[in-house]
Amino acid sequence: MNIFLKSILFALITFGLYAQNDDFDTMFKKGKFAQKEKFYDLALGYYTKAFDKAHNSKDFLKLITPYFDTLLHMKKYDLLLNKGDQFYFWEISDDQIKTEISFCSMRALLALKNIEGETSGGSTFDKAKKVYERLGDTPWRIPVRHGIFLQNFGTILASSGHSEDAIAIYDEALAIDDLNEVNMVNLELMKTKTYVDLGNLVTAKENGLKVLKSTLSNKSKIKVGIGLARVLKNSEQYNDTISICRTLLRKYPLTSNDRLACYLLIADSYFYMGKFIESLQTIESCLADDAISERNKGRLAGSLRLHRLQVR
Repeated sequence: MNIFLKSILFALITFGLYAQNDDFDTMFKKGKFAQKEKFYDLALGYYTKAFDKAHNSKDFLKLITPYFDTLLHMKKYDLLLNKGDQFYFWEISDDQIKTEISFCSMRALLALKNIEGETSGGSTFDKAKKVYERLGDTPWRIPVRHGIFLQNFGTILASSGHSEDAIAIYDEALAIDDLNEVNMVNLELMKTKTYVDLGNLVTAKENGLKVLKSTLSNKSKIKVGIGLARVLKNSEQYNDTISICRTLLRKYPLTSNDRLACYLLIADSYFYMGKFIESLQTIESCLADDAISERNKGRLAGSLRLHRLQVR
């Protein structure tokens, strides 16, 4: 859409914001349209007006997620948390509304933790703990969102120095019925990384290898394998890194990007071990691999020069 048409659209949507007699559905639809077009200030205005016209839990549930998503896009995290606290205790807030408020609140807290680690009026950790404990045993209608909620809480715990508590939360999430495979893989990777943070490399490796031997799809096993190899390489477990990557290259149908990642992890491991010839040979094997795209091979030029300098 060109700038001229976008300006006209913006003016029309803005004019609609001041309509006095629009009902809930009309305000909601205008907000969704403004949000889709990335006019977030206007979307927020429509959603705020729609709240005044929401008379039942069905309307409220319909509005909660796009309203909070708009606040997340605008990085208004503190406002989202304040509204979450307010809406949670409304008379029309049923279990489904409460879980959705909690889901969005935890997303905001994770974003804050990634930026500063602290929010006004208390630590991110304390606020996340409050959101988790307030929800208690409230049932979730959508298992995937429950899993993501717990994963986000676990990430906040781990980054706040509560690694053992984080592992307990990841285990709680993994015990959810009907969790999808993407959820499971992300949780297992986070759990493995947290074991490393605790200095428990043996358990970290065992946890990752357990997933590789599971009945998950090859795609998930590859993601876990590469993730585990990266964690082990960063922990200076170079021989284990090389072993896992060679197994992935030999046994699984890797994409060009995944094959490149494995070769680079092997080459870097040899490099940090001081085995420069083996590192160079790994890079050369990668360049000779027909399954690696020419674009990816071009990305190896700098690594190849560095490794050749070391060999000399």
